[in-house]
Amino acid sequence: MSGSISIRRSIRWPPDDASEPTSTIVLTSPGRLFVDVRILTDEHGQVPSGDDVPLDRLDWAIAGTSFSSSLSSQAGAGSWHARWEHWIDSRTDAAAAADEADMVTLGPDNVVLEKGAMVNPQTGRVAPYEEIWEDEDVPGGQGRVVVLRWEDRAAAAGGHGDDDDDDGGSGSGSNSRDRGLAIRLGRYCQGIVKIGGRVTVERWEHGKRVVRMGAHEELPCALMVKQQQQQQRDEKREQEQGRGGAFRRGDEVRDGQGRRWTVVEAS
Repeated sequence: MSGSISIRRSIRWPPDDASEPTSTIVLTSPGRLFVDVRILTDEHGQVPSGDDVPLDRLDWAIAGTSFSSSLSSQAGAGSWHARWEHWIDSRTDAAAAADEADMVTLGPDNVVLEKGAMVNPQTGRVAPYEEIWEDEDVPGGQGRVVVLRWEDRAAAAGGHGDDDDDDGGSGSGSNSRDRGLAIRLGRYCQGIVKIGGRVTVERWEHGKRVVRMGAHEELPCALMVKQQQQQQRDEKREQEQGRGGAFRRGDEVRDGQGRRWTVVEAS
């Protein structure tokens, strides 16, 4: 299965009209890991930008694993059920956070209708919603997808919180909530890290950081973008080596604060 770049075009809380108060982009890897960043736009529909965007402009940031299953035959072709399990969630520290919805493809133009129920931020109550998503084409070739993951297992084991003895971490069997996930896919890179309940979020486009907000912990997005640019400058050499850029699964990358991020996908 290939990765996907999904951009939300609108959300509707029936019977209200549809609107789009955010810039929402979801990057999903071929291995079904995802980073979902939703940034509130201003009154003119513009996305705030810069290296110190106030955290109150963050609507939601989620990272985790997505799953899909078929619906009944009555639902028709191009329909499926989706579930997103939250490994990181800017709104909660709950270990079992998740959401799910039914998805329906609308026509041939990569447009999808999502229907489910979640908390309406205007009322604080769970209510039905409808979202319209559009998928961008994902470029082919090697080195187009990289996923890095970090978890502070030393802290979970009662250590001092530095992960020099960390194995990279998949999240399985650990009580630590200090963790991060970053995905580079196509022209985007998005990352989330949450430490001590404080979240830091970055979004990059076309090799430049466009949004950084939160606690100002280090993320590996700059290293991931640099690797992509290096590969693009020397595509022929990379192809001759038969590998997808400088990163391989299992490699470790240290961020500027010494945390070791593990490459869990690279293609």
